[in-house]
Amino acid sequence: MIEFEKVFDLFVDDGMSEAEYFSLYINPVSNETMLLPGESHPDPSMFDDLKDLKKRLKTESGWIKLPNKYELNLGNRVPKRFADEHLEPDDCDLVYDFFRRKGAYRNFRNLLDRIGKTDEWYKYEENAIREALKKWLRDEEIEFSESDQPGSQASFHFPAQPAPSDTPASTSTTTPSLQLKIWDHCRYVTNKNRPYDEMARHLETMATAGVSTTIIYMPEVISLDDYCRAAAASGLEVEARIFPAWQVENPVNRTLPEHDLAEMERRFGIRLAKTCANHPHNRDGFLAAARNLAEEYSGRLAAIHLDFIRNDNAVLLMDYPCQCDGCQALYQRYFGCPIPDAAMRHQPAVLYKMLALRNANVTAMVRAMRELTREYDLDLTIAARANYLNSLDITAPPVWGLGPAVLEGQDWVEWVDEGLIDAVYPMNYHTDLDLFQAVLNDHMRLLTPQLDKLFSGVGVSSSMGVNEPAAIAARLEAVKAAGLPGAVLFNKTNVYNDDYLAVIRDFTH
Repeated sequence: MIEFEKVFDLFVDDGMSEAEYFSLYINPVSNETMLLPGESHPDPSMFDDLKDLKKRLKTESGWIKLPNKYELNLGNRVPKRFADEHLEPDDCDLVYDFFRRKGAYRNFRNLLDRIGKTDEWYKYEENAIREALKKWLRDEEIEFSESDQPGSQASFHFPAQPAPSDTPASTSTTTPSLQLKIWDHCRYVTNKNRPYDEMARHLETMATAGVSTTIIYMPEVISLDDYCRAAAASGLEVEARIFPAWQVENPVNRTLPEHDLAEMERRFGIRLAKTCANHPHNRDGFLAAARNLAEEYSGRLAAIHLDFIRNDNAVLLMDYPCQCDGCQALYQRYFGCPIPDAAMRHQPAVLYKMLALRNANVTAMVRAMRELTREYDLDLTIAARANYLNSLDITAPPVWGLGPAVLEGQDWVEWVDEGLIDAVYPMNYHTDLDLFQAVLNDHMRLLTPQLDKLFSGVGVSSSMGVNEPAAIAARLEAVKAAGLPGAVLFNKTNVYNDDYLAVIRDFTH
């Protein structure tokens, strides 16, 4: 058992620095704590016993790494909540304005000193840290003790589960409810000039059914301000869904000669001419737009949700690589020609490098988004290609949605392992339940032991077809049986009839 004050002292002293500056560890078995330099520490050599400490981590049982302040939601959400609860409206507006630009904490503390709220803030912040750490310890089922008063100890234990023979036959057990999120396009809004009322009615309906989070598609939201107000009134969290071409001025699309596009359409039933993820103009414009969004809506959004964060449609990319000026510059540098022909593209080394370039460029964008969302205390989530590597897929034309993800530069498993993504929503929209279960099993294997970040996508109405309420229930049952935290419902119409709402209630209450 670990003493809570040891955990608290370690975190307060070193855990509130920038993420990865220090790595903090606790050992509930030996009641010890340990501090190591993180990946961003400027001078790890200052730790004289670093080699011995690392050896202890490897050889001794019981060591557990503490989450950083962002993973505990202890970034700028805490001062904003303090402002909402303890400051006058004008001062509260100032605080929100501070956290849209650099020097936020310095300006925040100067304001507190000026209005005499500094001591009150320190008490509030300490309590927030204590509560966040205790919640994490309980969620991880780590036993801890805490002092109520000097000289007395209060211990927190997790109750032992009775053996099957100890449970009376008449005793019923309950299983945890699922957390359900929905994609939303606002297609139910008819009054484009005054959308709030229709937004509020729809979101209240979904919240009453048990939905926890709505993922709004930014190009169709009409008014994000109205949407956030309506969601807050219903108790829903909001994730803003954006994609690489969003608000990019004059985006550079995939470029191919007309005869290649015509041949592609004959073979696959589709012409692929969307935004090129390799082009620096697109990346720079997307990141600038994402920063503007975070600056304006930090504190009102729970997360930024990345969609189409890939070079979409891998099968087509193999035979029809983009020929925009950005891609040609890369080909010229590495292959000695602006457009590699079919024979060159079949050489293993060339094929490897083309895939590596796609992955490197998309991953660089995700890393930049990770830094941005941490700066503004937002989570980062992703709509992931269901076929990561070799999962079952649909190959009949048109092949709109065909993976695998790693061919498109969307290595979402590696991103989760690296800590770049807070939650992943694979788009498992199969209308065949056996296919859905097989792909779900693949996702669980890939993300073990980080299944708490996996929310399976479930298609109500999608590019793969329609799943009726009974089919949705079967898929949610599979997600629940897998022990996953929840699922994300995708519905192109955004309209859920009473039968669908009843299924949602069954799994969330």
